[in-house]
Amino acid sequence: MAAPQRVAALNRPNMVSVGTIVFLSQELMFFAGLFAMYFTSRANGIGNGSWKEEAGHLNV
Repeated sequence: MAAPQRVAALNRPNMVSVGTIVFLSQELMFFAGLFAMYFTSRANGIGNGSWKEEAGHLNV
């Protein structure tokens, strides 16, 4: 009779936590880009009046 062989146990992280970390990382990068674009356009557009504080009303 053959002796039972031991299988090495793999020590892997939980796939749900890995997926959550990847998802949150990509959301952080996406919104960081949006905020950077907003603040850059706001900083470059204040001098020429494209971001007026008192915005006019639209005739809709």
